[in-house]
Amino acid sequence: MYVEANGKAKFKVDETGEIITVDATDLGWECEGTGEERGMGSELVHSAEYSIESKSGEIFDVTWSVWEYPVGVENTSETSVPHGISLLEDLQYGLSHEPEQDD
Repeated sequence: MYVEANGKAKFKVDETGEIITVDATDLGWECEGTGEERGMGSELVHSAEYSIESKSGEIFDVTWSVWEYPVGVENTSETSVPHGISLLEDLQYGLSHEPEQDD
């Protein structure tokens, strides 16, 4: 499984009204276990972090996450936005299956 992300996320800096966009192609996704073994096996989380810098130099760290449980099934997703910015429009993202390879 891998994360397929498309589009642009749009944020507004609350204090200044500045609009900042993040393109899906700018994200690097990583997968790791949560360390939790549950009834149907391991739980995995795929996440991408991105540091948004405003014109005033403030840094805001945004995290996109997709949980896979059981393995091979998308469970839930979440975009974590820190205090100080607002999410106006989010990316479209979720898990996709690896294409089958012909032998």
